[in-house]
Amino acid sequence: MARSESVSTSDAKSEEKLEQFAEDLGRLLGTVQAKAEGWVGQRNAIARQLTNIRDAAGQLLRQLGSSGAEAASRGRPRAAAPSRSAEPAARKSAPAKRSSRKKRVFSPETREKMRQAQLKRWAAHRAG
Repeated sequence: MARSESVSTSDAKSEEKLEQFAEDLGRLLGTVQAKAEGWVGQRNAIARQLTNIRDAAGQLLRQLGSSGAEAASRGRPRAAAPSRSAEPAARKSAPAKRSSRKKRVFSPETREKMRQAQLKRWAAHRAG
């Protein structure tokens, strides 16, 4: 009889621990769900704000008209194209303009010194 009592108390303790674990798991999952819903709400609010900003920017560009659209474009303006009246043969026969400077060639020792200096600079940059 003593053995059956110890088995039943052991089962009761196991069941109690299992219930406690289930409660903890439920609380944890509830917290995770609440956080996720909060993040989704924040994401939606940010998306609405960005949409409002985009619409306002579009409206301002429309108010500026075509001059504003040109000013808003990126990059440098293109150079004027050469006139078509120039004779094609004359353009082809002109020699290519070359620089009178020679290409600089470094000795292997100089290249190694440059490499070591660059390695030292990168090490200092990585260090902080």
